[in-house]
Amino acid sequence: MAIDDVVSDFEEQISSGSSRSIQPGAGDEWLLLEVIVEAEDSQMQGHTDAGPWQAGLFGGATANNDRMGRMGTRPIAFFMTNSEYIRIKNNSGTTANIGFAAIKTKE
Repeated sequence: MAIDDVVSDFEEQISSGSSRSIQPGAGDEWLLLEVIVEAEDSQMQGHTDAGPWQAGLFGGATANNDRMGRMGTRPIAFFMTNSEYIRIKNNSGTTANIGFAAIKTKE
């Protein structure tokens, strides 16, 4: 893949209680633009922490749990590397698709 190519995968089935890592290969960097979650209950996590990210106003402790609804999408903008990436955890009680779209920014 070349710089500015789209990187996407929308078809990965994740069982309830499991997480989907969204992680570039070694030496690559991505700009993550979209996350799509089929589950009604999901959780965004950092790669080193099994708990939800805190995303409240002014650093308040509001857990980033989201009831996304069926095929919910969330536009976001994260620069990610092989060592700094995110996970999306499926808490819905059933298997669900979790996918993403990104642009490759460095190789």
